[in-house]
Amino acid sequence: SAFLLNRSSDLEIEGETFIKVYNITGTLVDQLTLHNEFGHLTYTYQSGRLSPGVYFFNIANKKGILTKKVIILD
Repeated sequence: SAFLLNRSSDLEIEGETFIKVYNITGTLVDQLTLHNEFGHLTYTYQSGRLSPGVYFFNIANKKGILTKKVIILD
């Protein structure tokens, strides 16, 4: 399964964007770096590698940090 990360208003996206995924215990379970030039980020995250549970997506770049809670169901 997959879901869409679409960030255009919560955090200005430009240049390198770092996404770190943490589970409910705070363990880093995934991370990636995206490069964007246009100020709008759309990325489809393949959540199939995550077990059902609660995760926190930390999205950071030179403009700031945004954290979103995501619940993965069966």
